[in-house]
Amino acid sequence: LKIENKPSFIENKLTDYLAESGKGLISVKHDIEKFFPGKKGEGRLVDVNYFEDIYTHVPLVAAAIDLTVDFSVSPGLYVTAENDKIIESCNDLMKKLNFDILLRQIAKFMLVYGDCFVEIVKNEEGEEGVISNLKILHPATMTVVRDETGEVEGYLQDIGKGQEPIQFTSEEIVHFTYNKIGDRAYGLSIIEPIMPVLKMKLQAERDMSFILERKANAPYHVKLGNENYPPSDSDIAAFASEMAVLKARNEWVTSYLVDISVVGTKGKTMDFKPFNEHYDNQIVYALRVPYVLLGLGNIPEGLAKIQLDTFQRHIKSIQLSIQTPLEQQIFKVESSMVSEEDVPKLQWGQQSMKEKLDEVTAYLAMMASQLSEDTKTNIENKIRDLLGIEANITLEDRQADQERKQQMFSQGGEQDGSKSNDSKGNSQGPKSTKLDKNKLPKKTGVSGNDRSVDRG
Repeated sequence: LKIENKPSFIENKLTDYLAESGKGLISVKHDIEKFFPGKKGEGRLVDVNYFEDIYTHVPLVAAAIDLTVDFSVSPGLYVTAENDKIIESCNDLMKKLNFDILLRQIAKFMLVYGDCFVEIVKNEEGEEGVISNLKILHPATMTVVRDETGEVEGYLQDIGKGQEPIQFTSEEIVHFTYNKIGDRAYGLSIIEPIMPVLKMKLQAERDMSFILERKANAPYHVKLGNENYPPSDSDIAAFASEMAVLKARNEWVTSYLVDISVVGTKGKTMDFKPFNEHYDNQIVYALRVPYVLLGLGNIPEGLAKIQLDTFQRHIKSIQLSIQTPLEQQIFKVESSMVSEEDVPKLQWGQQSMKEKLDEVTAYLAMMASQLSEDTKTNIENKIRDLLGIEANITLEDRQADQERKQQMFSQGGEQDGSKSNDSKGNSQGPKSTKLDKNKLPKKTGVSGNDRSVDRG
């Protein structure tokens, strides 16, 4: 059986990449000046589909990127602003768009492709809110159009099939970039620096597989006879025919003239471990994920802590790359209907219990001042949200509660007045007599709460 040692699908992709990566800017598929007169669209140095193929076929790369995405977006985002209505509007948008899932997609696109293009879809007039949807567009279809000074004039999406590209203004697209270098129009994929070493690693793994496949059958070497009893050709042919039907559970019974040994590879093959470790190290260096998170090697506790601290700094830089465009181009637009001056700010992570209690205390202090019923209702709802109480009250509920309390107090006052009149009539009547204090029944203590329960 002839064993072929052919390059894999992903190795062929890497070979194409390495052959083309030195050719400079590729030509743009469509005529930019037709849509943006006097402007030039900028093509990419590399086809981003290469990065997608690597992410979907190389486990080490996929694991590192997924871990980085998890650490980046798992804390979540919350909105802060001076105007409470802005916070409410932004929170409604985040709930409507499943913002946690959207954040994960944005972070993954940034790492894999170097860019993430998000289209802002606005509501029609009369609808609630400004933004109705945020749609992620594949970076392979997008082209950035800039002027000579580097200012972004717009974007084009090439949908293929001989159709004209779709035009977008700079206000309609939010462009998230990762590790942007110099005056490039696009970001740098986290996969791009490891492409050459990744090709060598995959080739080494293919060679190891080829060697194992050839040597895994563990062939026999059989010696027949000796100097005094040399084997004949018929003896050798007969024994060879028996070995032709050899199975895994064959047992052999031979004379002392037969010597069977296994041809092993011990000491005869190259140790691939140092090479694999070198390639893995180079890949991990570029992906920036600590060894302890990838399960590679035995890392001392002190070194693991340093690696995790360094990784957290890398995570913060990714969060900042996501946070800034969100604030300036998405939440600023969403809050424009409420106020154009108060721009919402985003914070990563969830509020601690102490922060929530401090905010509740501040709201309770506000409730003690002279506020309208509508404002008090809003404050009560904010306190409920902070405490995790789902049901929010309305102004009508608050007014109904006030009326119910007034009725209870008025009924209680009438009952107290009637009892007072009865006691006065008994003491001033013509048949009033003096009572011996010693014969009166002893009074039992009755609390105010007990009295109110009795009245109910």
